[in-house]
Amino acid sequence: MTKKFNILLSDRNHNIREFLRRELVKEGYRVDEAKDAWEILKLVLAEKPPDLLILDPELPYVRGLGIFEKLELRKPSLPVVIHTFDIEEAKSLPLKFTVAIVEKKGNNIDRIKSVIADLLRKS
Repeated sequence: MTKKFNILLSDRNHNIREFLRRELVKEGYRVDEAKDAWEILKLVLAEKPPDLLILDPELPYVRGLGIFEKLELRKPSLPVVIHTFDIEEAKSLPLKFTVAIVEKKGNNIDRIKSVIADLLRKS
């Protein structure tokens, strides 16, 4: 990896955030964490915005598709990985930006790492 990519990791569960952060740092990524929608927006609008967002769509302070609409207005080119237990609901989201969906189940760390690498390579 020539460029050190910055990933914004958001999940309502601290343990999942910590596990993913640790695994992604091992891969050479810089990782910021957000525990709710307000923190996501603050970091997306920061001086050095993330190159990719991992998003749990069931975050606090999110109503329906609110976070997606706000992200689309502020940073429409931001690649997003939806990390969720409910794959079917995630597939029905009317998203207009680059997105991948990874189910939260078992040990899917290799899957999420692969999806992240593919999205960053394309961006």
